[in-house]
Amino acid sequence: MLGAPGEKPVRLFVLLLLAASASAQTIAANDLQPPLPVAPAIQSRQLPEEPRPTHTFLDRQNLSFWAAATALQTADLITTRQILDRGGRESNPVAKPFVNHGTAAQAASTYLLGTGGTIAAAYLLHRSGHHRLERWLPLCVGAVEAWATASNGSVLSRGNLRRR
Repeated sequence: MLGAPGEKPVRLFVLLLLAASASAQTIAANDLQPPLPVAPAIQSRQLPEEPRPTHTFLDRQNLSFWAAATALQTADLITTRQILDRGGRESNPVAKPFVNHGTAAQAASTYLLGTGGTIAAAYLLHRSGHHRLERWLPLCVGAVEAWATASNGSVLSRGNLRRR
C-alpha cells in the first residue's frame, strides 16, 4: 500500500519545504554574531574646568577703553541736549522717550542703559573667556558715540535750528 495516487507529489512537496526551512535555520544559526558588550547606562565624567581669565576685568586697558567710551557718550549727551534746546529732534527711536523728558532722564538712559549695559555685556564676555570680544566692545561703542557726536556737531555747525 503505497497510498493514494495524488499523495506522492504532496509528500514530496512537504518534504522539500521542511528541508529548505531546516537548512535555512542552520545557515541563520551560523551567521549569529557574539553578543556585544553592554555599556553602563550612566557614565561619570569630570566636568571641564572653567576657563581661567588671562587678565582681571578692571585692568588698565579695559579702564582706559571704558573711560574713552564714557567720555564720547558724554559728548553725545551734551551735543544732543544742545540740539534739543535749539528746537531739534532726537532721531534715535530708542533714546527718544528718554531725551524728551529732560536732561536727568537723558543722563540716566545714557549712563545706566548705555554704559552699564555694555559694561555688563563685556563682563559676561570676560567670564566666558571671550577676551578679544571683551576688548572690542568698548571700542565699538566709542566708535558709534564718536560718529553720533560728529553728526551732532555737524547739525550744530549749520546753525539752522530755531531757538526756543
